Amino acid sequence: MKQLRILAGAMLCLGVLLGGVGTGIAFGEFSGLTYKRITVGEASFETENYTCSLEEAEDTFQVLTYANEVRKRLETDEDIPADTVEVSVVYNSQVCQPGFWSDANRLVVDVYGTGNSHQVEYLMKWKDQVLEGLREGELRDYQAEWLQSITCRVNPADVEKVILR
Repeated sequence: MKQLRILAGAMLCLGVLLGGVGTGIAFGEFSGLTYKRITVGEASFETENYTCSLEEAEDTFQVLTYANEVRKRLETDEDIPADTVEVSVVYNSQVCQPGFWSDANRLVVDVYGTGNSHQVEYLMKWKDQVLEGLREGELRDYQAEWLQSITCRVNPADVEKVILR
């Protein structure tokens, strides 16, 4: 009986030791990977314009986009009537659709997915490329481009009233 307990204790210690070694090797391999973002998929870029009035704005008018990695520009244009903001969104209609919500002091430009992207389908399309990246020490992130740019145009007289975030 005493020998069985010693054998069981030794097996437990050996299991913990081998588990620790395996965890260390896995962590070492994972920490050696580099991240690489790859833009993929078919893109069908379209432009959608939205016009909003500044007449009810009390102090400043904010245009909020929540799109951090997109080119955002605030431009002046003489052809835009005074007290008017025109927002132009260039988006990939295959994967997203813009939405606009406004009140007296702000305009929110929101972009939401159309539900056409199927993660498993894409994984099966790109599985060979994912495995090739792992062999090369890269953790590749395959993403479809949603937005190209968001441009906010105002009359030069109104440029001080508008903040683009």
